[in-house]
Amino acid sequence: STKIIADLCDNNIMDRCEAERTCCIASNPSPAFCILTLGGIIFGDRLFGAKVYLVCALSSILVGLIFTRKNKRENIINNGFNIKRTSGVIYDSAFSAFTTALLVGTLITLFCVFTDILALFGFLTPLESIFTRIFHDQNLAKSLTYSIFESSNGLKFLSGSKNSFFCFPIACAVLGLGGLSVIMQSVTFLKKAKIKTARFIFSKIFCAVLCFCLGVLVNLF
Repeated sequence: STKIIADLCDNNIMDRCEAERTCCIASNPSPAFCILTLGGIIFGDRLFGAKVYLVCALSSILVGLIFTRKNKRENIINNGFNIKRTSGVIYDSAFSAFTTALLVGTLITLFCVFTDILALFGFLTPLESIFTRIFHDQNLAKSLTYSIFESSNGLKFLSGSKNSFFCFPIACAVLGLGGLSVIMQSVTFLKKAKIKTARFIFSKIFCAVLCFCLGVLVNLF
């Protein structure tokens, strides 16, 4: 989503204030990942994944409304798409899709390897110990620790405590944040379009906190 938003902003189809607000709303996990991967494969419960997606979607909308800036709309020079030859459009689309997939895959791999290296040399132990004291569950602690860097690894540990009360809220928070891997993916595209990223990063942190709170409320009722 951030790639599309950055392209629209870079081509003067969307102003930067709209782009910042849209990033807050649109930057959330896909329903396919939540329901099929998280719910169906990792937890063996698609309803669990569907509930996580609804919490993340609601949180991102609320964050988008909270972070809405009331600045005047920027002047847009070009209000339409440039018409290109069909062959050029196909080439540009294919090249853009390839480079985006390559960048995303590379960042995910790098953060997975980086996290494993930190864990191997014991750099994650202090943070894991803090989370263990808070939740009294080692799987939850490992999940939060690993998810700070890359969410997929963290969610695997989380499945070991699927009966815990905090399992659902933490799953929502993990996907609400996305980890440094997802944030770096988004920042890479936003920087290219000269969109301020500090606001986006803070909105992701706020979204994770909101996801956790809403997850707790869902479990209570």
